[in-house]
Amino acid sequence: MLIQIAKHIASQGTNVGIISLEMTKEELTFRAAAQDAGIDSSRIEDNLITDEERAVIFSVMHQRRAIYERFFIMDDSTMTVEQLPAKYNEFVAKHQCEVILLDYLQRVQMSGKNNGKVDVVTATSETVTALTKSLGVATIALSTLNEATSSFDGAGSGKGRRKGLSNLKNARQIGHDASTVVILTMLTDKDDPLARGIDSPEKYIMVDSVKNRKGGWFCKPLHFHGPTQRYSDDGMMVELR
Repeated sequence: MLIQIAKHIASQGTNVGIISLEMTKEELTFRAAAQDAGIDSSRIEDNLITDEERAVIFSVMHQRRAIYERFFIMDDSTMTVEQLPAKYNEFVAKHQCEVILLDYLQRVQMSGKNNGKVDVVTATSETVTALTKSLGVATIALSTLNEATSSFDGAGSGKGRRKGLSNLKNARQIGHDASTVVILTMLTDKDDPLARGIDSPEKYIMVDSVKNRKGGWFCKPLHFHGPTQRYSDDGMMVELR
């Protein structure tokens, strides 16, 4: 998802800063090109791609270099809250980035050994919010959930409810800081009211807004193509009741 967001933003002529705490600069760019080339991601992970497939990926990297060159990636293996201001300032002053992607909030650390995870995520959220406002950039920060099962709690009980801000892992502060919070969950539970009308063996991801300061709530299923790890919009809508 992060790779597709970055490509979409860059294709509009906007520089994108990426703080990647899981993939290296080379891995992220290679996967972006592989996604565009339609190469099975599991073959990359297992190091099974052929010379021909590798050649196709590098050809795509060359063809779409105008987009990938708008990626400015910091792939430090660790990142602390205290380092974020310097990273943001470099993205803006040196690379003129207008959007910064952070992958992901729970991976950011904090100086000192006695900080609980909730405190670290809270400090990260507050710092990112302050930097976003002071530098005039947009930040898209990824977060993990307490339970990555369904977009619906208590399926079959008759008392189910949609997942919300409380499902963000160690991240209650996000509910206060973020302008918009969107939860992505796999639609696998047929008791989920959001899955109404979706009768398909294909995989769908539900994009569900649980907070939007500017108004306009939305809920939209996206088709998920597992082999290429690519999301696409097939026009399907769901009815909210």
